[in-house]
Amino acid sequence: MKQSRFGISGALSLLGLLGLLVGCGRASLPAPALPLVATPPEPFREIRPEVPPLPPLTPPVVETTELDTGLTVMVSPRPSEVATVCYGNRDAGKDTMPERWHHLSMAVKLAVKGTALEALEVDVDHDASSTRLCVSVMPGDVGVALDALAEVLPRRTFPPASIDRVKNRALATRNRKPNAGAYAAEWLLGLRFFAVQGWRVGEALRLFDAASAADELARSFHPKKSVIAVAGPLEPQPVRELVERHLGHWVMADEPAPPPRHDPPLPPPSPWVIHAHVSPLTQAQLAMALSAPARDSPDRAAFDIASRIVGGLYTSRLNLRMRTDEGHTYGAHAAYAARSADGHLLLMSAVAPQRVLEAVDAMLDEVASIQTEMPTQLEVRQGRETARERLRVQLDTTSSLAKMMCVLFRDRATPDSWVAHDQALADVTPERVQAVVRRYFSKRSPLVVVGPGLAVDRLRQARQDVTIDP
Repeated sequence: MKQSRFGISGALSLLGLLGLLVGCGRASLPAPALPLVATPPEPFREIRPEVPPLPPLTPPVVETTELDTGLTVMVSPRPSEVATVCYGNRDAGKDTMPERWHHLSMAVKLAVKGTALEALEVDVDHDASSTRLCVSVMPGDVGVALDALAEVLPRRTFPPASIDRVKNRALATRNRKPNAGAYAAEWLLGLRFFAVQGWRVGEALRLFDAASAADELARSFHPKKSVIAVAGPLEPQPVRELVERHLGHWVMADEPAPPPRHDPPLPPPSPWVIHAHVSPLTQAQLAMALSAPARDSPDRAAFDIASRIVGGLYTSRLNLRMRTDEGHTYGAHAAYAARSADGHLLLMSAVAPQRVLEAVDAMLDEVASIQTEMPTQLEVRQGRETARERLRVQLDTTSSLAKMMCVLFRDRATPDSWVAHDQALADVTPERVQAVVRRYFSKRSPLVVVGPGLAVDRLRQARQDVTIDP
């Protein structure tokens, strides 16, 4: 018996030694080269799971009051370990003058820099007509957050050196890191000062100065067009009293008149299918901007689902085609931005320079085919239920709920609008999706490619419908 135990032990020791030797041998071998793109072994177009329908939405309770100064206070009591305090506004005017897209965001950076609000790790969020400043704190520190906001909101003057620093950093970033998505969106929206063929970067940024910073903040940060939204384990009346105590003294004169408009003219329709821009990037960026409905359009729900079918889901047509079936990229996606007057949909991807021709063909083909091919019931169901689930997630946590309350204020809406949008999503059919796609996808920017010289040279040599931006 003793010999048997020795034999087993010896065998185990020998196996361990052999394993160690094999491991050492493997460690000395060079690692296998990884492919540039990840291609799953087989497509999964036919095995996507069906998504069961969600029940009707029950919106959270939101209580709204207004202070004597005109400042609106919105509170949503809900069980949570933290509370989120958000400042929001409306009619900020960024969607009325092109340069204000840039001026207001730089002015807000100046206002927040070096303050207690920055120390609280404020989340700054902009859209076309509003700004949101949000912080999450312990429920007992809501007054601290409000006090930090009270320091930032009235700020109007800044040292010249700070203005130059913010402006120069923005110019350097846009020139050093060109973004195909931004180029495509601004082409569609006419927000750039255009050259004969392409865009001139930075004209709007160079117009930024102390006067424009003060004017933008005076128009945007005004109590009569602002809201304090609080979500967390707090009752409405104590929160209103806190806001009154910390921000009740925030009184301003009427906002200044807007400066004269000097919008650049909208560019004529481009005769080129593709605009390429040489940049020292590792991969080539592809982006296309398409027209889209406004926030209050009856087409919004159907278009939201259409955007998910074409690029907004892992199982979207673009991602299945460019990643799963053909292996050009790690991912292709879509982003729908709805504004007060209109909107746009961005289709984006990044590919290896060697794959740029095939990726361009795939993106152009999918944009064309979705206008002629009826979406399937499964595609619509997945897009519809994903959109409805996302709405519920946004209303479920304090941080996103406080932002959603600011959006209600921006849109002059009530919580019932969440229920109405959820029902509109539930009623979308494949025929409705196809109708909105045909209506909006016909107006689009050129396909913008930003990438290294190898990618641009391949496009130039293979296609006749490419213009190269200097």
